[in-house]
Amino acid sequence: MDDRATDAAARERAILRGLCNGTLAGAARSQAMQRLSAECFEDHFHREVLAALKEIPRSEPEILREHLPLRLLNRGFVDVELDDFFAPPGAGAEELARWIAELAARAAGRKTR
Repeated sequence: MDDRATDAAARERAILRGLCNGTLAGAARSQAMQRLSAECFEDHFHREVLAALKEIPRSEPEILREHLPLRLLNRGFVDVELDDFFAPPGAGAEELARWIAELAARAAGRKTR
């Protein structure tokens, strides 16, 4: 895996952590969920986690921890370790929002080609 792919996967994982653990909360989380689409993520599993998160109508980490495994199981992911998604993201909400904007812009650019 090249450095760019490693960086992209790390940023994707950090964004998902922010969505799962409450770093991105309230309006910041709502905006992130609106901006992010499956096309934003390069990693297939990250795309599936995002889709599963979008299916869960609540955003509290306790609720997500309870419902996310079943949503992923329904998508064909058996016995997935999710603790990492509830760890601190390693970035603050502002940095995560910047990364989300970059991913969304890149995905939009791919759609127009």
